[in-house]
Amino acid sequence: ERCRREGYHPHGASKVPSDWRLFYFLCKKRRNLLKNPRGGAKLHGWTLTQNNGDRWKVEEPMVPHPNEAVQKNFVTSYGMCLKEQTVDLKHEGYSPSFMDEFQPPIRVSDWYAPRWDCGSEYTISVQLLDERKNVVQEFHPD
Repeated sequence: ERCRREGYHPHGASKVPSDWRLFYFLCKKRRNLLKNPRGGAKLHGWTLTQNNGDRWKVEEPMVPHPNEAVQKNFVTSYGMCLKEQTVDLKHEGYSPSFMDEFQPPIRVSDWYAPRWDCGSEYTISVQLLDERKNVVQEFHPD
């Protein structure tokens, strides 16, 4: 009843959650866990591991972003530029026992657009770490 009242509905009408309490908790917690994902606060929240050429910058998008609310984005240079961010799931409210028992889905998405006047290379790598920072799972799309 609470899920219905607050507008939380399963994606597939035929997929009814076996545990409504878990479903509610995951819906309440669903949010972007990255700090400063769009560059609105310049590079705050990110660790720059490589910052070559003209270095990392934040600018207005050169091409329209699918989400009109996005008015800033990160841009790189002709030299290698890498940035990283660690999200502490425990600090965000996901206890280790909860993560171990329920293993909620972790959704990763990113948007990028290459420049029109030069070549570019884009990669993204996501690692799920345990409490000792050992890699439990990795995601490297083609």
